Amino acid sequence: MALSLSPPARHQLTNGVTAFSLGVFCFIRRWYDLENLQPRGLDYFRSAPPGLTLMAATILSAILLAAVFWGAWYWVERSGSPGLRRLAHVSFLLLLAYSVESVRRYWNTQTDHFDSGSNISLWVVEAILVSGCVLLFFNSRRVLDPARRVAVLLLLLFPALMIDFVMNRLGAEQADVYQPKHPAPLLPDRGPNAPRFVWLVFDELDEPLAFERRPPGLDLPELDRLRGESVAASHAVETSTITAIALPSLICGRIFSSAQARDSNTLDLYPRGSRQKVDWSTQPTVFSRARQLGVNAALAGWHHPYCRILGDQLTECFALPSTHSTAALAEEAEASRTGVWRTVAWLFQWQFATLRRIVTGIRPGASDLSDAQIQRGQQQEYLQIRDHAYRDIADPRFGLVLVHFPTPHMFPIYNRREQNFHIEGSLDYFDNLALVDRTVGEVRRTLEQAGLWDRTSLLVTADHGLRPSNWIDRIGWTTELDRLTGDQPPLTVPFIVKLAGQSRAIAVDKSFSNVAASDLALQILDSKLTSAEQVAAWMNQLSSDEAGAQAVAANGGVAFER
Repeated sequence: MALSLSPPARHQLTNGVTAFSLGVFCFIRRWYDLENLQPRGLDYFRSAPPGLTLMAATILSAILLAAVFWGAWYWVERSGSPGLRRLAHVSFLLLLAYSVESVRRYWNTQTDHFDSGSNISLWVVEAILVSGCVLLFFNSRRVLDPARRVAVLLLLLFPALMIDFVMNRLGAEQADVYQPKHPAPLLPDRGPNAPRFVWLVFDELDEPLAFERRPPGLDLPELDRLRGESVAASHAVETSTITAIALPSLICGRIFSSAQARDSNTLDLYPRGSRQKVDWSTQPTVFSRARQLGVNAALAGWHHPYCRILGDQLTECFALPSTHSTAALAEEAEASRTGVWRTVAWLFQWQFATLRRIVTGIRPGASDLSDAQIQRGQQQEYLQIRDHAYRDIADPRFGLVLVHFPTPHMFPIYNRREQNFHIEGSLDYFDNLALVDRTVGEVRRTLEQAGLWDRTSLLVTADHGLRPSNWIDRIGWTTELDRLTGDQPPLTVPFIVKLAGQSRAIAVDKSFSNVAASDLALQILDSKLTSAEQVAAWMNQLSSDEAGAQAVAANGGVAFER
């Protein structure tokens, strides 16, 4: 028996389908985000299997918005007012134009260059929709009717989209693969006089901005004090502008030019000048080499899942993979923390912010809300890493401790004027530099209180310097930063070595790659470098050829395997 609907029921069904298609279309940016979460390689930056909260919240938001549209149209039809009907039709076309514009802006934020063809095509679609609004005032539906049919036809893609998402989730890696490797057993104590090495990597710590171009009024007393009693190289060159490449390079003591995240536990690296990839977890590292010297190593770090990759080389490990790799990953993580209904509220807030930015140009826009979300998460990540790091460096059982801090990396997470973590107001990169300074001072006091300062050598460096292209038009970007950087990323990072017992400054002007840091650590742990003069001489004999590696590495990138 064929399904038969009365004309009124068929009319309401048509209205409902149209309303739902418009609701789904209004959240089209979110569907792009969900699609971008599909690659298996993104599991590398997750701490647990991908959740369904963000997808559920997006579907629920679309249904709620569709219910509002359906109810509004039902009221318009009941009113019988031609003016309200025309207003509803105009609103329908403008909402479609808004959705197309949000897609255009999204594409522009996801690419490194302005795609003229895509932008012009979408502008043409928007112009047609806006012209349809004008035609409605002349009682012409030449644009309205085709637009309505296209919106309904696009809804046919919704089931396929849901099947794709569900199948991807069903095929996702299980929770057990996100567990860290079993730690290496504790080696016997090497004695009270054995050298120790604490290696602090501050993400995006810039040598010129921290020292040579430091703005007036920014005091960094702890960094200046440390530099005044250390061997300090002013021309140490970063290994890569990308953290995912730079940290493996530093830890392995070998420059890599590109990387591909394959799954939760695999990062393929391409050595400089080679097309042959290597699995990071199989490569010799400063930790495996230190263990051959009888040294117990500990790590507390950000961005990489260190404990899943290198955990069996470490006696103690704490790692927080970063959601900075994509905005969608940060949204997924936040949704899992806050739940469906709070995520729904945030998605509507995001929609209104996008609409306000498109219509008025007034900030904050949707990207600012996303940035603020990442900013809050990054602050909590810093605090967790800091607490684990201070425990590790105060533990005499660990002869080598590496700490990778998520600062002064974008975004500002510290308030230098209030000297606290209140992140409201106008903050910038220099607030994060003040946090670096505070952290260095706290590390010193932690070692002093543990009675380990005089037997511990300390290295302060970075994975890369400030990257203006990442900061521009984001939270923390200022005209002062623009003036100081000239939109050109510097290549140099701090390389400050405070040898145990050292009290006077030695400046090194030689240019070299800071990939040498792991070799330095091993030389000190093996008692082959025992004085500041020896460290300075060691730096001066480093090859300047390595300093050019950054240009090669910067041309690479990080890919995510699907």
